[in-house]
Amino acid sequence: MKKTIYKKLGISIIASTLLASQLSTVSALSVISSTGEEYEVSETLQDSPGTNNFSLPNVSPTYGQYYTNQSEVIIGKNDLVKVKNTLQYPYSTSAYVESEFRGVKNGKDVTYRGSANFIKDNVLITAAHNIYKHEFGKDAEELYVTPARTPNSVPFGRIKVKEVRYLKEFRNLNSKDAREYDLALLILEEPIGAKLGTLGLPTSQKNLTGITVTITGYPSYNFKIHQMYTDKKQVLSDDGMFLDYQVDTLEGSSGSTVYDASHRVVGVHTLGDGANQINSAVKLNERNLPFIYSVLKGYSLEGW
Repeated sequence: MKKTIYKKLGISIIASTLLASQLSTVSALSVISSTGEEYEVSETLQDSPGTNNFSLPNVSPTYGQYYTNQSEVIIGKNDLVKVKNTLQYPYSTSAYVESEFRGVKNGKDVTYRGSANFIKDNVLITAAHNIYKHEFGKDAEELYVTPARTPNSVPFGRIKVKEVRYLKEFRNLNSKDAREYDLALLILEEPIGAKLGTLGLPTSQKNLTGITVTITGYPSYNFKIHQMYTDKKQVLSDDGMFLDYQVDTLEGSSGSTVYDASHRVVGVHTLGDGANQINSAVKLNERNLPFIYSVLKGYSLEGW
């Protein structure tokens, strides 16, 4: 197995927000690591001449070794689709997430479930609230991912997450104000995504209202059953920070990527509004993409 490991970046400039007009210069964002350490990461994004979009590095999807056509089965009256073959791309990019918090409820340990997707062979993207809980004021003591999990099998095992990265604003702000920073990257020791495939990243920052997007993950119909589901619908609104849609999700879907027809991630599912029948994602934008690119540059491994 060939590995390429990059050193952690250390840039001494901190900017909590990046404006599109500033993206032609190097900017940096403070990041929290799995050890609680704070450091800065940087990435330069160039303005595209004559447009409101900036040019982005082309992080394309990869299809893994299991790519075939796969039919879907509709469940009941809702629109969630049970994924029978979790090794079929793009479902194969999805992973079940377990976050273990010790001694947080009457001295007892609590485990939460969530979802994540591979965006590089050893890097997954998920929601930051799968790692850090404002109600407890701390990170999970243990994090595990189980790629392509089914109710009856764990084809790649239950893998302990090596390192975690998320923006410090998510931890430092109150839970409501932190929502726009609610994404994180999980780093593994082995490039499992080389076999399963990876989702790509966006190539523009256009408004996404009206496009069809898909969410695949592990909603908790039953906490003890680890079944992957998927659904697709149109984006109802895009305000630059959040994407709103009526794609069906449940608790446990948090951290699932919102991806487009070209299998590129446009957001990370983070919350639902039952009263208004709307679900929402943090959009991948000029604020968080530099963070994502810098972590990928610093921690990506080549596949087997």
